[in-house]
Amino acid sequence: EETAARARQLDGAMRPPTEPPANVARLAVLLSVPAAWGTFGPAVKLAYLAAPVPLPTLLFSAVQYVVAALALASAAAVVGERETPLLEGGSSASARLPWQAGLELGGYLFVGNLLQLAGLASVPADRGAFLVQTTTLIVPLMQALTQGGLGSVAARTWAACVIAFAGVLLMSSTNAEQGSALPLAVSIGAGDVLVLASALLYSAHVIRLAVIAPQMTALRLASAKAFSELSLALLALGLLSLLPTLPAAQETRAFVEALPSMDRGAALTLLGSAAWCGAVTCAYTIWAQSFGQGSGMSATNANLVYTSQPLWSAGFAWLLLSEVPTANEVVGGIAIAGALFLAVTGAEEASASPEPDAASTKEA
Repeated sequence: EETAARARQLDGAMRPPTEPPANVARLAVLLSVPAAWGTFGPAVKLAYLAAPVPLPTLLFSAVQYVVAALALASAAAVVGERETPLLEGGSSASARLPWQAGLELGGYLFVGNLLQLAGLASVPADRGAFLVQTTTLIVPLMQALTQGGLGSVAARTWAACVIAFAGVLLMSSTNAEQGSALPLAVSIGAGDVLVLASALLYSAHVIRLAVIAPQMTALRLASAKAFSELSLALLALGLLSLLPTLPAAQETRAFVEALPSMDRGAALTLLGSAAWCGAVTCAYTIWAQSFGQGSGMSATNANLVYTSQPLWSAGFAWLLLSEVPTANEVVGGIAIAGALFLAVTGAEEASASPEPDAASTKEA
């Protein structure tokens, strides 16, 4: 045993440090997810503004899923089987699991994305992004329900989630008067309800991903999710073609009929928006989430990293759409940033505390 252990040590020492430690790499990738998500709202709003007729949500989703599936399939062809999951074993089960998991996780994302797109038709990009962040409170609640009660989530984490949720409420509130910074009422419309429903499904995705991601490679899981979403979108489009009297079917037909006479600039904007959403906010982020949460990070901690998305989204909305943040949005953004700082510093303290025990166990 001693000889085998020494051989393993020598083998590890001889390997060149070609990449950073897995936890650092995974955290860095996870931190890039909210930045990529932050471009989704502005990209969709640009598409809505460019379309001469109402943009069919389902058709836009299908196009972005085609882009995502092709991007991930190309990446899988290049990378091959070089990736390894965090938890290895179960060869026969692991061959089937990505597609079963892809159908479940892809279903959450597909319906959630559909609801979010529909909501963004009547909700400003930055406001929609903040409403999606109700996941900050929904995820720890779901995690607590599945792990035996509210006490299973640390008090500091709860505090960060509540502060972030308060920031979300501020961001989604409307000024009663021009100079009012903190209104007493929150105005919620049909678009807000749709975006909030998408947040519920995104939360379920984060919870289940924390369980599934360590069991398989990130690229296989991401590819399965993308093809699942594409299949669901094509199935939904097929059903619409059989029910031509539905409003969604009429909207899709009107858009397709308007394509030949569409202005070239509008067509390029629509194509660019769909390509960007498919490659960056869809393909990249579903891989990055699978890779980042594949480290075994809890769903609540991972979701708190995602909390910074509204800050990115508001910045992109300001740069691309000239949507100037209101006083409420500024105060809410500060609250969310403070909650993220509280969560990150708490996680650092928690991860630092067990180190002495681990070291002493090693020496023993």
